[in-house]
Amino acid sequence: MSILFRRFPLMLVLIHTLILSYLGFAKDVNIHVWDKLLHFFGFAILTFLVHFVLDCEDEKLDDNDNFWTWIKRILMSAVGFWSRKKNYVNNEVMVNENQTENVFRIQVEEEVIDSLSDINLNEINQNTNIENENRWKKYNIYLTIGVMVFLSIFSEVVQGMLPYREFDLYDILANLLGLIFGLLAAILCESLYNYYLRKKSSETHSLLHTSNRNSLVLDSVVNLPLNHDYYIEV
Repeated sequence: MSILFRRFPLMLVLIHTLILSYLGFAKDVNIHVWDKLLHFFGFAILTFLVHFVLDCEDEKLDDNDNFWTWIKRILMSAVGFWSRKKNYVNNEVMVNENQTENVFRIQVEEEVIDSLSDINLNEINQNTNIENENRWKKYNIYLTIGVMVFLSIFSEVVQGMLPYREFDLYDILANLLGLIFGLLAAILCESLYNYYLRKKSSETHSLLHTSNRNSLVLDSVVNLPLNHDYYIEV
């Protein structure tokens, strides 16, 4: 059970945070853009990037897991972030074919039953994965909102403590509006991307199922033993 970090969005978050920090805390910055508009788009882009930092697609959530146990896993995963590698396991299936008529018919029936049961198990596993995916996405949204609300308020408080800056409550409002816009845009993009992946997966699964059934029929025709019992004397 591990939560991975996407390195490219994380790098973009760090770069964008440095840019916003310079624009917010530097003394002599002259930008001919409305200040509230800059706050809005700055936090909208930052929220959009923060939402995609965590990669929890391989995360398996238990029934007793809650938001805080999920946060602990994030902190534990952050310790070995740069040295973590994904391991992929390849499974090989050996199929033995019999040449006699009775054994072959039993084997074909078992393969058809196994294929149908595998389809049912795949549907159950797919539904379970969708439920887990919805849970961690909900936790990810909560975490993104918490982090960005803290940054939108804390950054303005720090600006108010500087002698050459003034505290402005409308800047916080612009930050929060940008947070909402960026989060909605991130959720929409993620939903469209997941819909595209599910559509491709269902099409591939249906094609594999059709080819599997066709291969079983062809094998049953090709591998039938040539016995005189199959011929009819006229």
